[in-house]
Amino acid sequence: MVAKHTPTQAVEKEARDKERFLSRAFAKKPFDSRMASSKLSAAEVLKLLSAESYVKRMSIDRPKTQEALLDRMVLYKLLVKEINGLYSITNLGAICFAEKLSNFPSLARRAFRIVRYADDSRLFTEKRIRLGSGLCR
Repeated sequence: MVAKHTPTQAVEKEARDKERFLSRAFAKKPFDSRMASSKLSAAEVLKLLSAESYVKRMSIDRPKTQEALLDRMVLYKLLVKEINGLYSITNLGAICFAEKLSNFPSLARRAFRIVRYADDSRLFTEKRIRLGSGLCR
């Protein structure tokens, strides 16, 4: 024998489903704040990211110590400093300043391209550039 649901049970089930859907939607972190790479030493971070490009693009004097440079990157949410003293590189940090995007498994297949069109119609391209490194390099 098949159990029949009352109208109130159907409404309750629908409400639970909507609540579950909304909680999942709000639990997701924005793409740029997700981690591209984690548990890295300071030296590993500086191998993966271009510190020179960062200093140049941010129009700052190069900090005297490596720690000061990394603290500045943490301030701009390019890195996250973990409790154990290691660092995690955010997707934002990797996209902007990566030496090679292929060093980040979650970003390796994302190729950035810049297309310059000949006119406003976008029918004819004047120039195409594919980037395999960070956008700000």
